[in-house]
Amino acid sequence: MLLFRICNRYAMRYYLLRREDLPRYVDFLMKLGFRVIAPKVEGGALVYGYLSKGEEFVDAVPTFFAKPFMGKESIFDLNSSSLPPTIYFTRSCEAAGVGMLDDVRLKGPFVDAIYMKKRKSIKLANLACTRSCSPKAFCGSLQGPRLESGFSMQLTDVGGDYFVELNDDELPAADFMRPAGAELLGKAREAVRGVLSEQAKVSLDYELKWNDAIWNELAGKCIECGACTLACPTCFCYSVDYRDWSRQEDSCLWAGFTRMAGGNPRQSLEARLKQRFYHKLEYHRDRYGYILCTGCGRCTMACPVDIDIRSIMTRFSRVSGSD
Repeated sequence: MLLFRICNRYAMRYYLLRREDLPRYVDFLMKLGFRVIAPKVEGGALVYGYLSKGEEFVDAVPTFFAKPFMGKESIFDLNSSSLPPTIYFTRSCEAAGVGMLDDVRLKGPFVDAIYMKKRKSIKLANLACTRSCSPKAFCGSLQGPRLESGFSMQLTDVGGDYFVELNDDELPAADFMRPAGAELLGKAREAVRGVLSEQAKVSLDYELKWNDAIWNELAGKCIECGACTLACPTCFCYSVDYRDWSRQEDSCLWAGFTRMAGGNPRQSLEARLKQRFYHKLEYHRDRYGYILCTGCGRCTMACPVDIDIRSIMTRFSRVSGSD
């Protein structure tokens, strides 16, 4: 998968960081002037948010990925000043999702200037998964629980220590981190194998069928809550409020999405569901060469009626006996 990146190519540097020193390293980065977004407990819930101190960091995976580019924003932002530098601690599915958003919004004839301004301020610090986050996840069939590129920093738990890969000269190592050699890459790759063994393999060799009965069946279950699209790290649709010329995240499953003076061109829920899955599994692949999905399983986890994207891919699989 070729993804657009807003970063220079640096020589990779390797370190070991004791697990108990991760909050200390977060404090170190904040003292250098970085804002830090990471999982934290807020109001009794596990969410992504800005940390005020390193000890707030929680090594867990919230259900909803707070896409840093989808809050309400002015379309005519005339402020040319840059945003404060921010380090975003992600999981591999989320970092891969940001790379897909980069492809859509920054690669091609039209560049999303609002997105670019935010994206330039953010460095991705990826936490490789060494244990499965959910039985509904299937990242092993896609980019995997650990990345080979597309991050400024990556941390992999190799048993008591984090193996740290620094791919950005603007992110320094702290003096309490020990230099490590590239030979530990093999150990880091081995550390995520348990995740792969826990997940069912999903075939990407499929062909959706437009008139299949599944679309009507799904429409009979779906309650149009939009939880799947709001939880997804790759959904990027937005609506525009012409009263104040702002935009914010929207859901393609809601009846008001794409509504114009003449009404909604996809009036039935079946048509909107079909558009959602065709966009992710067919249209995006036709244009970019990969599906618009990272296998995080969040859409299924968030869905109150258990609509599972894996079952759709399996139904139309061209591989006999695929799981």
